Amino acid sequence: MEITARLKALLNERGWTVARLAKEAGLPESTLRSLFSRNTEPTMKTLEAVCAGLKITPDQFFNDASEIGLREEERRLLFQWACLRESDKELVYALIESLAEKG
Repeated sequence: MEITARLKALLNERGWTVARLAKEAGLPESTLRSLFSRNTEPTMKTLEAVCAGLKITPDQFFNDASEIGLREEERRLLFQWACLRESDKELVYALIESLAEKG
């Protein structure tokens, strides 16, 4: 997998610019622009910051959900889940449990 291609795909999925990713990742925009213009591999530290900014794990970065047979609605749900704060995840669990009890 080409890292810059995967990164571009993730930005496109989210509708993010390089500037937005730089802000979310706490990286200089020039660092990210350099990755794209030179098509170079990021350092592990940079990749970890990028993943944190995208609110995904490195494993999620390297393993595209579509490659493991998820439907589009499941992939969208997992993306949204990864963006939640832990306290919000607890609220979602409670909602799901409540809905399942009604079912």
